[in-house]
Amino acid sequence: MDELQALWIPSTNYFPDRDGHRPRWIIVHGTAGFTSAEEVGYYFQQADVSTHYTIGRDGVIVQSVREHHGAWGNGGVTEGHDPWWSRSLNPNNVTISIEHVKPHRDNSDELTEIQKTVSFQLIQRICERHQIPKRKADTSGGSQGTLQWILSIAAFVLARIPGMNFFRSCVLQIRSHQDKHVA
Repeated sequence: MDELQALWIPSTNYFPDRDGHRPRWIIVHGTAGFTSAEEVGYYFQQADVSTHYTIGRDGVIVQSVREHHGAWGNGGVTEGHDPWWSRSLNPNNVTISIEHVKPHRDNSDELTEIQKTVSFQLIQRICERHQIPKRKADTSGGSQGTLQWILSIAAFVLARIPGMNFFRSCVLQIRSHQDKHVA
């Protein structure tokens, strides 16, 4: 296991050794169903899908795929993708994926306070282990997730930990983007 605090519920759904690539991005998902990280971990043992980590509403971390492998958590590169994604490269081989348990099928659940704390700490450690830039994703790497996740984590971090430039820049970029589309 890569994360000492995690429960190990292994999945065989991964790309061995990332086909020689290294992780450069962290991708954050919501489960759109399920009630615990353990339930998701066991699901990954039966389905043709997996992520490296799942964070439960209670803060429990389950690791299902080792970080040196590519989990089966991201689909292919489709129309409207960010410019740094290449259709010739499997995104699973250059990302570490984290699921957050959200029981509602529409992913409308807000993250719990403990999910926010645990997610932030896990992302920090993954960034340090793999020299992933601690900022919003761009061509060189970083973290990418849904707008709701970014705003939720950003608000939590900015309220508690001054000087967190990654999340501050996310909020400023989102506000700037929203202002341009409202005008």
